[in-house]
Amino acid sequence: MGIEDRLERSLDAARERRLELSPVMKTAYEKALTVSKNPAYAIQMEDFEPTYRGEVKSDLRTVERLEKEHAARNTAQQEIAKRIAEVMEAIVLSEAELSNWLGDASTIKASKYDDLVNGIDMFAEFRPSDEGTSTLALAVDVTFGTQTARKKLEDIKQQIRSGVLSEAKYYQDSDGDFMGTRKNIPRVVIGVSQATVEELAGLWVNGKKRELGSHPVQRAFLEEIYAQLRAMYDYAKSVGNETTARAYVPAMGIVRKLLEEKRAAFTYGTIAEDPVFQDIMDQTVRVFGK
Repeated sequence: MGIEDRLERSLDAARERRLELSPVMKTAYEKALTVSKNPAYAIQMEDFEPTYRGEVKSDLRTVERLEKEHAARNTAQQEIAKRIAEVMEAIVLSEAELSNWLGDASTIKASKYDDLVNGIDMFAEFRPSDEGTSTLALAVDVTFGTQTARKKLEDIKQQIRSGVLSEAKYYQDSDGDFMGTRKNIPRVVIGVSQATVEELAGLWVNGKKRELGSHPVQRAFLEEIYAQLRAMYDYAKSVGNETTARAYVPAMGIVRKLLEEKRAAFTYGTIAEDPVFQDIMDQTVRVFGK
């Protein structure tokens, strides 16, 4: 590691220790709260009352209990990290469709129950006319070191080994044809550093649509997603879980085609040097390559 790399990591560590949001992140966080409450961007548990008949209230109490437990347990630094993650989620939710970050995919924030209980932050729903429906549960993670990304990937590895992929109790497809529990959902982790999140947040709160539409972070996310899908598929095959492996095939084909388009349209730029992007790519190889 050269002196420039050590300096960059030192600066990232200093950012991690900062115990308050920057002014632009405070503004972005307020905007993110409106996104998370908007039915156009977030699944509303109350809408499932006819489906679950009484269970929703119980699950809402579970959400309230878990939120209180997390708030009591989290340090000030962890609360700041949580807010930064929520900003990143909101940006991805809005720009994935407005700026075509994930092609024609429909994105929506998971219910608070599935976030807290099942570890799913959002869904990206791909509906190619010739391949049916492939749904990816995207665990959006703004990490500040190797621990978080690696742990999430290790959790997914255990799911694959057991043959039981992610499950969402509160799932609604983009057409509104299905409301209920969706099982066997491939799950991936995407993330960038706090510095990149702050850059995106500045563009987002200032309405810089053109810059967001051309930002190379969209290629970085797809590189992360495809690398994981490929590695998870290979791992499922290696442990003899053929059924689980097949769950990755449609998504892998869709994302590969989309990534080829993004590679032709966007260079990496400085995003290639983003430490969290690099870490997720490295950890994908380390976790699933053994």
